[in-house]
Amino acid sequence: MIRLFFLLFLSCFLCSGISAQDPPSTIQYKKQFGFDASVLINRFLNFSGSNPQSSPYQITYRKYGETSNKRYGLGFRIGLDIGDLEPTSQTSIQFRFGKERFKHFGKILPNNPGISRWRAFYGWDWISQLGIIHIGANDVTNFSMKFGPSPFFGLSFQINERLSISTEMAYDLGVTFSRISEQNTLRINGNFIPPVALYVGYDF
Repeated sequence: MIRLFFLLFLSCFLCSGISAQDPPSTIQYKKQFGFDASVLINRFLNFSGSNPQSSPYQITYRKYGETSNKRYGLGFRIGLDIGDLEPTSQTSIQFRFGKERFKHFGKILPNNPGISRWRAFYGWDWISQLGIIHIGANDVTNFSMKFGPSPFFGLSFQINERLSISTEMAYDLGVTFSRISEQNTLRINGNFIPPVALYVGYDF
């Protein structure tokens, strides 16, 4: 996590002058597409031999509004473990949708007086998660489903009119239904999502 914050602020420093020579513009884009680049950055820079953490959501989408934004996130993982006894496959899908409010602060972009460099955002998401584990030798399938609210807070740095980088933290609170070894369970649980993601966003 510390490494990602270091990369975030280093990128802000290096990119602060990218748009200084661009002609003046007042274009306000209405949408944003983003992706979590933290895993690629960690592997490229090879900080350690351990597997890097990442956000549950690899792809994000925003629709900008005057006072709040609509936001969506999609994540997925597929894994296969071929052990000595039996192969096991794991599949998970995560989806979120919600609204965020925001506060601009800091210096204004030199080529666009309507955009500040920094933006704090916060709000609530509704999350939906599905996990499936299939044990091949015994033909056993276990699965779990979770649904509930997720408050979040994040910071974003605007590199230029279109590009930005951001990170955020959240707390997933939901109801989880599980079916494991033919037994059904229903429970309420919470999960803190630390700011390990480094999202790259593109406005259009």
